[in-house]
Amino acid sequence: MTGLKTTILGLAMFAAVSPVSSNATFLFKEGLIEALQVDSHERAGTPDVAWIRLGGSWGDVNCSDDWGWFNAKSSPQLLALAITSRTTGTPVKVYVDDSMPKAQGFCQITVITL
Repeated sequence: MTGLKTTILGLAMFAAVSPVSSNATFLFKEGLIEALQVDSHERAGTPDVAWIRLGGSWGDVNCSDDWGWFNAKSSPQLLALAITSRTTGTPVKVYVDDSMPKAQGFCQITVITL
């Protein structure tokens, strides 16, 4: 029984420290936020989703042009940066990850920096 416990513990430790392979494609674009829209908490399908429109293409990732999205409830810091940028006319750098779930073909925003 001790040998089995040691083997299980060893496998658990190996799994905890083993690198995980990922095919994430991170890309950003810079510019002014042309539009910002936040869906209602009660809206079916996309509650709490904030949509941002930046001009231009995302480049090599498989995202619909112009718009990106994030969950405003779970990422209030992104919403605060988007509102600040939109109201002050400050350019932002918006990052997306092509491997994350898309909403109607639009990529999920992971980071916004001023």
